[in-house]
Parts: sequence; structure tokens; C-alpha cells
Amino acid sequence: MLEKLKQLLPARDAVPTAGPIGIEFARETLHMVQLRAGRDDTIECVSRVSIDYPSNREHTLDDPAATRALLKKALAAGDFQGRSVVPALPPHRVRIMSVNYKLGASEDHAGMILKMMRQRMGSDMQDHVIDFIHVRSQDLSDERLAVVALAEERAVNSFLDNIRSAGLTPLALEVNPLAIKRVVVQLIHTHQTDTSNSLAINFGEHGSYLTVISGRRLLSDQPTAFAEDDIVTELAKDLNVEPAQARQWIARYGLRGSEGLPATDGGGEIASIIVQIARRNLTRLIAEIERSEIYVASETRGGTVSAIFLLGGMARWPGVETLIGSMTGIPVKILDPRAVYGDHSQPPYPSATVATGLALRPFQV
Repeated sequence: MLEKLKQLLPARDAVPTAGPIGIEFARETLHMVQLRAGRDDTIECVSRVSIDYPSNREHTLDDPAATRALLKKALAAGDFQGRSVVPALPPHRVRIMSVNYKLGASEDHAGMILKMMRQRMGSDMQDHVIDFIHVRSQDLSDERLAVVALAEERAVNSFLDNIRSAGLTPLALEVNPLAIKRVVVQLIHTHQTDTSNSLAINFGEHGSYLTVISGRRLLSDQPTAFAEDDIVTELAKDLNVEPAQARQWIARYGLRGSEGLPATDGGGEIASIIVQIARRNLTRLIAEIERSEIYVASETRGGTVSAIFLLGGMARWPGVETLIGSMTGIPVKILDPRAVYGDHSQPPYPSATVATGLALRPFQV
């Protein structure tokens, strides 16, 4: 079963001048990014495109013709070289979990992980494909740890067929946490930053993900119930407005409070209420961050989280990094993948973090 996913993909070719196109079917938008190796160990952007879905992600992916049309529209909008791609399975179509196991003298990693997954999933393992990466090879207890991705084989086949129908060739199929890790690692390498243990928070409307990275290793990827909608819904209820109006106010005033705003137009009061509501809801997220810190300490023999990176919808809220930083005491930054290829001529592009990480695949060991 571990080999099924590899059988669905062609053998990986040598890395061309321009790498494959990274493709992410994000919540509201299709993102595509292509990179190439520049001079002096730098990375350049060949092309990047973001296109909204005609309806929504689920309807688009369930309709092969709609998926094909969207991909072709994105290709026509950019200046992409070749048609090799590295797509990511959308989060709602893959389960990611950590598996602890011990290896006997005559056992191999793949076989033991498969055995552990069968014990955990039972009959749910039928008709699924799985893949894994090692997180910890050995320690004093000789216990291993792997991050495992599990998806229905039918969903994987359908996803790959839709991509191929647009004239594209998938070189690999990945998951969001690996792409995010790749961007964080590249930024640390590029800017020589001392962030040996990092936490990336990918915000979503209905839930978020916490990805823990240690050096070049992906330690874990865990969902959390914290969601943007919690803040938007509470703000709309408190101020007796529609959620769309609440989102407009958040986009305008952000999470910076009333400082610097005139007291005569009512904006200062609204800005203060937004921060109060955000703080109340962020308390739950801070508890999740603290649990991640404990996990990092246990997995790295006392290491600490030295940086938090934010991406996803809420990362666009002005002042969000300052507020979370003040609540955690940890440096917080918006994860802007433009820094990977040094292009600051256009507006920040944090939404394309995953697509950039997918495009980085050939450029990192």
C-alpha cells in the first residue's frame, strides 16, 4: 500500500533550468508559482498566478471540466515554462498524523508504519494510499516518529487525472505542511536567521493548522479549532451588523486598536472592540501554541520555539503579528514567500506560500 502513491506518479526527472510549477488549490483561489535557479545560489521567480474559483473549491475539484478550464486559464495568464507540476492535495482530502513506533531487528520502517496504521485505522485503511517522512530516527528509548499522510486512493486518482487532463505532468504529489516547511527553511537559509525551531500557523475560516519545524525537519502538523470566523461572527453579533461588514471593518482597522485614529468618527471605538474580541478568541490559540512549545522541548531535548510565522487569511489582518507576539512573547512574522526569490516590486503575497513551497521542491535537499 505504501507503494501505491509512487505508482501513480512518473519517475522524477532531472531538475531543469526552470523547476516544476507548484499548484495549490487554496480555500478561495488557485495559486501557481514557478521558480528557477539564479546566480550565486539565489532563486528567481519565473511566473506566479492566482485565480479565484468560478464557484468554490469543492465544486471545482468535483467537476473535471471545471478543474481543467481553471488550470488552463491560469496557464494562459502566466509565462510558465514547461508543463511539469508539483500539486498539493487540498487539506480536506488528506489526513495527516504523527505515528510513534519502535523497530525490531528484522523489521523495516515502511512495514512497521503500515502495521501501526492498520492498528489505528482498522477497516478504514481499505482503499487508501499512505506516505510518510521520518521525524526522529532514534533517541535514548530507540523510539521512532514519522509524519504520515493518508488519502483515499480514488480521490488521489481523480485529482491527478484532472491535472493531467489540462496537459500537465505531475512529478510528485505533496501536502501543505511539507511546502510550508520548505519556505521557512529557505527563508532561514537566505537571511541567516537563528530560528532553529519554528511554528507556522496557517489560518482558515473554519479551522487552522499548526506546523512545527525544527531545523530542516517537519516535526508535526496539527489541526486546531481556532478559526477566523470565530472573531468575525462575534464582532458582527456585538455590533449588530452582517459578517461581511465585520470583515470590512477588520480589513480597515486591523488588530492595532484605536491608537492613531481620530476619536470623532467612531472608528476608534470599533477598532478597540475588534482587538478585545480578537484577544478573547486568540486565548485558545495561545494555549495551542504553548502545547506546541512543550512538544518542541520534548522532541529537541529542551529546545524552544524561536519564531512564529503566520499565513492564510488572517495573516492579512493588519497588526495580527504584533498582537500575537505580545500574547506569546515570541517573535512573530508574516510568512511572505516573495523573500524566497527576492521580489519586492509587487504587493506582499503570503497567500501563495504553499504554492511557492511546492515549487521549491527541486531546489532543496
